[in-house]
Order: sequence, then structure tokens, then C-alpha cells
Amino acid sequence: MIGEGGFVNFNLIGTDRRWALFVPSAPASVTASSTSGGASVSWTAPSVSQQTPIVDYVVQYSSNSGSTWTTFADGVSASTGAQVTGLTNGTSYVFRVAAINAIGQSLFSTSSNAVIPGSDPYWAYVALLLHCDGASFVDSSSSQRTINVSGSASITTAQSKFGGASAYFPGGASDGIYFSDLNISTGDFALELFFKSDSSTRYAQLIGNENELGSSGFTLLVNNDSATGGQVGMYLRGNPTIFSSAGDFTDNQWHHVALSRSGSTLNLYLDGSLSSTVTNSTSFSGAGMWLGRNSVYSGRALVGYIDEVRITVGSARGYTGSTITVPSQAFPNG
Repeated sequence: MIGEGGFVNFNLIGTDRRWALFVPSAPASVTASSTSGGASVSWTAPSVSQQTPIVDYVVQYSSNSGSTWTTFADGVSASTGAQVTGLTNGTSYVFRVAAINAIGQSLFSTSSNAVIPGSDPYWAYVALLLHCDGASFVDSSSSQRTINVSGSASITTAQSKFGGASAYFPGGASDGIYFSDLNISTGDFALELFFKSDSSTRYAQLIGNENELGSSGFTLLVNNDSATGGQVGMYLRGNPTIFSSAGDFTDNQWHHVALSRSGSTLNLYLDGSLSSTVTNSTSFSGAGMWLGRNSVYSGRALVGYIDEVRITVGSARGYTGSTITVPSQAFPNG
């Protein structure tokens, strides 16, 4: 029944029932994880004959536990994964997949696990989450840390990255936001926030827990002075540890900065691109943390705005490659 070139000769096959022997079985192990406005779906390909390989998959999603299904238009691909977009954040979805070869389409797989787009797969590791919205500063993580405001630091609606408000720091010596230490220690973590400034202050602290004489803790800061040409960098235990190349951070634009450690690799990202990487396994723990000011060294106050602060302890969030995805909306609460 095999024709020239090793392919099935359909003219020699007498019935549709025999053709069906070459239709693929359903894909297996369909799993999904949430993304913002979508989901990442993967599966295991079914076994097929070399003469009838898989040429495409049909991916469907359901927001009513499988009562009705919608087909996601992702083109033609034999890849065993898909990034499903256009979903509604906060709504629960399940997914199923069918395989296609030259003979026909398989049955659909069993449904995947349910996911909620916009939810955070690393939520269990989030130790601090500040949206900088509302009437007061609130830690929206499960830790619910007490947030203390010092000096003239405040929530303002004059500027925001998301949510209509942000934290404003006028630059006074006592202007800052304080919360208890997170015990980052020597493990994996990811620290990220958005900032906006037009100040040329050198050593303007974004966040840190540096103590007297720098014997413990860190400071993540902006060097916007002419001597450095503009840098974002971090000192750990008083030692310069990781810095970006020169750039303009006095442009009064919002910038995303992320500092992560996976194993002993420390990465600094600016606006989604890896700016610098070093090997480091030193403890980051110190005294209580401050946003916008350094409580030990004077003259290191930020003049500007900070929005969407998230600290993840125990996971680097996959922030390990040459690029990361800059959030396009406020961090999810769970």
C-alpha cells in the first residue's frame, strides 16, 4: 500500500476506515501557564508514521470549563507549544489541542489545567508588592508588610506608569518610604520597579537596605551626574558590584529596572535588555529597606517618581536571558 517515494498511495486504499489508521492520536500532557492577557500552552506530540508527519495543531480555549470552545488563530506550525493571546485577565481558561497530518485531524486532547491570565506564577515568592496607588502605600503581597512614609514622600496623581498614581520623592534628606528587611540572603531573587527622574543627583537611591559603613546590605541607585555619564548600578556591602553602561536617565521618561540572581549569576536589566552580569553569591540582607533615600549617607536622595515595586525572594522569575519582557500593565495581585 506504499507508493513511490515511501508515501501512502491513497488510490490503493479501498476504504475511509483504512485511511483512518493513519490519522494521528490526540496530543497528550497539555499544560498551561498564565501570562498577561494570555497563556503559554505546551503539549506532547502523538506518535505518527514517518510517512504522515504532524503538520499543524489546533489550539482551543474555553472560559466555561469546556462547555464551549474557541479556536485560537496561530497560523500553521508543527511546534508543540503556543502563546495564546487576546484573553481576558482575571478569567479562568482551560485549553485543548488536536493534531493534523496529511490524512486528517485527531481527536482533541483532554483539557489542560486551568489558568487565569494576568495572575503571577511566582506569586508564592513575592515578598513585597507596591502599586503606589490609592490613599496610602499598601503592600499587596501576601506578606502585607507595614509601609512607613518619611519626610515629604507621597503618593501623587501627577505622574504614573500604571494605575493613575505613583510615589513621589522631592529629594529631601528624609524623603523616603521604609519597610522591614526581606532577608534576601544568598539565594535567588528578582527585584524590579519603574522610575522616572530628570535630576542629576549622583548616587540617587532607588531602593536599598545599606547600613552604616556598608558592612551589610545593598543600594540600587541612579548615577545621573556628568562624571559617570548616567548609570544605574548597585553597591553590595559598600562595594561597587554591577553597573550599566552610560545612558540618559535624566530624560524624565519611565524606565524599568530589574535586578535578579539565579544561582550565583547576578543580572541587571534596563528596559528589558540585559545591561550587565556578574558572578555573585553574597547576602543582600541588611537593615530595613528604603525607597527613594539612603538613611545612612546624606545627599543620596532620589528626585523623581517610582511606580510598581515588586520583590521576589526564592526565585529569579526566569530573568536570566539576554532580554526580559517589560510589564505592559500593573503587576497582578496573585
